Amino acid sequence: MFWAILGLAISMTGCASFRSASPSDAKPALDGPTCTLVYRDKKEEVKAVKVPLDGAVTVGRLLEESNVLAQRRRNKVIIYRKTDHPDPLRLEIELESRKKVKEEFNYALQPDDQIIVAPDTTSPIDHLVKGLGPLGRGR
Repeated sequence: MFWAILGLAISMTGCASFRSASPSDAKPALDGPTCTLVYRDKKEEVKAVKVPLDGAVTVGRLLEESNVLAQRRRNKVIIYRKTDHPDPLRLEIELESRKKVKEEFNYALQPDDQIIVAPDTTSPIDHLVKGLGPLGRGR
């Protein structure tokens, strides 16, 4: 699912950068290191936005300033980070509330990071089973 969204986003043309509270307020891309924020807008269209990394930008700050998390009730956030290994490192970000990243998951963003924000389709039952620990893993 996420690879499909990522593939769609990469194939999209045009780059934009934002510095306002809304992802729709886009400005031309800037030179320098950037990361890519991939999300679905209110019309369910996949959007990819190049974001300049000015200083120490954390995933929490990026999501707060972009206002992407406010577009739906439940979100899943994943960072794909390039490494020396052929496959990117997958960092799942846990949210404290609808709009706030848990402090221990508020990673500093690096150049070429891909931040994927997707609807969380798990049910409360799924969360209950996951909370059972080893009993809920199915192994």
